[in-house]
Order: sequence, then C-alpha cells, then structure tokens
Amino acid sequence: MSIPKNLEDIVEELKTDIVSFLGDQVISLYAQGSFLYEPLTEKSDIDTFGIVKSGFDFAEEKKLNKWIKRKFISKYGIDVSFCGVTLSELNGGEQEGFITWIVPLNVFIKALKNGVHFYGKNLDFDAFSIEPADPMTEARVHIKDIRENYIYTQGVWKFRAFIKRAFYLARTELQLRYGYDYIIPFNETVRLLAHDENHVVHDAMRLRKSENISEKDIEPFIKKIEEYSDRMERIVNRRGKIVGSKAIAVIGLAGSGKTTVSEIISNEFNVPIIDYSKILYEDSRSKHLPEGFVLDSFANPKDLDLFNRKFDLYLATLTVVADKDKRLVRLAKRGYGGKENTSGEIVQTVRRYDSERISMGYGGLLEGTDYVTVNNGTISELRTKTIRIGNEIFS
Repeated sequence: MSIPKNLEDIVEELKTDIVSFLGDQVISLYAQGSFLYEPLTEKSDIDTFGIVKSGFDFAEEKKLNKWIKRKFISKYGIDVSFCGVTLSELNGGEQEGFITWIVPLNVFIKALKNGVHFYGKNLDFDAFSIEPADPMTEARVHIKDIRENYIYTQGVWKFRAFIKRAFYLARTELQLRYGYDYIIPFNETVRLLAHDENHVVHDAMRLRKSENISEKDIEPFIKKIEEYSDRMERIVNRRGKIVGSKAIAVIGLAGSGKTTVSEIISNEFNVPIIDYSKILYEDSRSKHLPEGFVLDSFANPKDLDLFNRKFDLYLATLTVVADKDKRLVRLAKRGYGGKENTSGEIVQTVRRYDSERISMGYGGLLEGTDYVTVNNGTISELRTKTIRIGNEIFS
C-alpha cells in the first residue's frame, strides 16, 4: 500500500509542514484513512499519525492542527489532521496525547501497523511492549465507543463523524466472524457484507455519500447502530465460551455449501456429522453426545436454543452464505427438486424454500451466528476458510 499518486504532492506538502512546525520532535509519520483506498471526495480527510519523542508538548499538536486544517481546507478543500503518540506511551508508559485518551493504545498501534509510512524511521511495532488488540478486544472498544458517543451526534457535522463508527465495528466483525484481514476500506466492507442486505453498513454508506443529511436521518440510524452493537456484544461474549468447545452447527440455505462444509469439518477433525432433528426430537430421552461433532443443520433459532438447553452446552454456529445465482447453478447441477425440473421451476422451488426458512427465523440465525463463510469461490478456498474456523472450535 502507498500514497495515491494523485495525492503525493499534497501529502508531501503536509509532511513538510508538520516537520517544519515540530522539528526534530517527529520520529516517524504514518497516513491512515479512506483516501488510501478510495477516490478522494469533498467529505474525505487525510489523517496523519506521528511517533514523537517522549516529553513532547501536546499543546504544539493543537497549534499545528489549527494551522494545517485552515491551510489545506482553503487551498485544496481537504481536511487534514495530525495526532501524535510518544515512544514512552508505546512502551507502556503514561498516556500523554489526545488520541491515546480516546483510542486505547492496543487498538491504535494496530492501526499504525496497517498505515502507510511516509517520513522518518519505519518502526517495528512488534518490538514495543504494547501488543496490537485482537478482534474481540477491538470489537469491545468500538461497542463502548458507539454507546458513549451517540449522545454527542447532535448536528449533521458531528453525525457524519459518528457514521464512521459503523464501519469500524463492521471491519472488526469481518475479522472476528469471517476471518478477513484487519485493514478493509469502507467500500470493500460494504461489498463483503452485501449478502446481509439489512446490515447497518449499507445505511452508513448511503448516509456517507448523501449530500444532504437531515435530522430525520439521524434517529433511525442511531437506533440501528445501537441494535448492531448489542448483537456484536452478544457474539463477542459467546466467543470465549465456544472456542475449544468441539461442537459446531452448520447453517445455510439450499445450495450454499453447508453439506460440503460439514464434510470438510468431519474429515479434517475426525468428528461425526449428526442429524440434529433425530437427536433433538426422535431420541428425546437421550442426552449422550460424542466428544466432538458437527451438526447439520438448523433452520430455526428456537431449535438451537432447545438443543443448547437440552445438552447444557454452548454450540458454535457457522452460517454458509452464497450469492443466489451461484446457489441456483449448483442446485441445477444436482437436479434440485427433481431431475426433470427446468431452470425456471428450480428458481421457483428455491424461492419457496428460502421464504420458508426466513419465516422460520433463518434471518435471526444469520444475525447471531458465531462464524460466517461466504462460499462464492472454489472448493479450495472454502476448505481453507472452514479449516481456520475448525481450528478454533476443535483445538
């Protein structure tokens, strides 16, 4: 990753201004923000983070920001900012700077590791005593941030800044539930969550692109992001209980690949596949389960709750999703609904099947599932994703 070529001169000028203002107090400069991945718009900004010497006077940071903001907005129509963190802070010392009072150091250092270095010494952040936050820790930070800051969103300007928090938490969700890498642009976050049409990031992107946000847009979004943060908190809290549980239920619509995923888990981790309906209903007197197993497959949240209560366990859930066109191709190949069915008849059959599952509560299962695998690629890709999840559950 590097500075976009069309912005190299602007970033070079910004670097020169920061260094000339702060002098030898600056050790390194890093860039962060959506401008690194997406075309710059009038709503974009350029965030710079500086590693500064211990004992740095943060009153100078405030003066610097006042100057560069005025200059770059006037000259280029671009908002810029500088936030510093001292070497002593990175080594576990007392928090001194403004940014580290807002963002925990272990989350901040994770962002620095994924930023673009553009001045001074390129530091090895793994060498510092502060370790980057894992996805669970970062998710808790963003959940807390959403709950503590939504009351300060009065006014459209502050609300625009608050919208970003939906992307921050969704980006962490993609690490925690989907297994993606940390640094994901906003546009890519929306694309990766396209299968979840009601996800709050779609509202966030629509508002982010909107030229005219009104007060009536704010309340529904605040309600939705609060519900999202509550759901993510439940998922995070469950994670500690299901890791190493050696039991997982695979969920998915017809043609998504749930049977393939169950077989991969069974073969790779040497555990049986169990038909949940038989053990839950037909053999209602028995409460004996093997030490490890994969359950195929729930469609109803009530059944999942019933199963957990009956066997007194925390059953991990993995939902397999795929684009509808890919599901239809797979189902047509295996003669879904009868080998004589035409493609049009298969479409109608799948539509009825999906409607039935959704009416039974499939949407609720998807929202609360512990892991999600998007199966739009090859079997090899699906296998890699599935084994990564299996390693957490069956380790």
